[in-house]
Amino acid sequence: MSDSKTLVEGARHWASLTWLSEALFKLFGVWSVDGMDPKSAPMLSSLSRCFGEHVGWWQKLLPISELLDNTTIDPRSSFVTLMVALEATDSSERLAAAVAVIDSLEVDLLTLDAGLSGISDGPAKRVVMLVRADIGYWRPKGEGSGAPGHLVRALSDVRPLTG
Repeated sequence: MSDSKTLVEGARHWASLTWLSEALFKLFGVWSVDGMDPKSAPMLSSLSRCFGEHVGWWQKLLPISELLDNTTIDPRSSFVTLMVALEATDSSERLAAAVAVIDSLEVDLLTLDAGLSGISDGPAKRVVMLVRADIGYWRPKGEGSGAPGHLVRALSDVRPLTG
């Protein structure tokens, strides 16, 4: 992270993104096989695998230090609202919900990238760039706003996703 970020703040970013990617990997994976929306199942399956791969990328950025304990970097509480809202999404709105999460994540990753140092944060900048390209590639053409209202509220409650 740039000079203005502490080790703990940086660890929170990577731990948050690791946790979010893992949660989305699991949820979208379940959605893709539960038979509730066969039309979106292939895209949700692909997106699930995409987020599953991101878990490892983010984990590699987590600093290893005896000064950091799990309670210092545990991001789960900030995402409970988001995951509850996603789980409550009607099956017909799942793809729109996934796109809304991707859109929010894209904005947050741009903000995060702007705060990274081009030299000392090179590995982090590379991972951010790869994740942005990955989710940008996946994003279904023609899909846009139309996310369920309860999800829009949940996303605004956890902004930024990376913080």
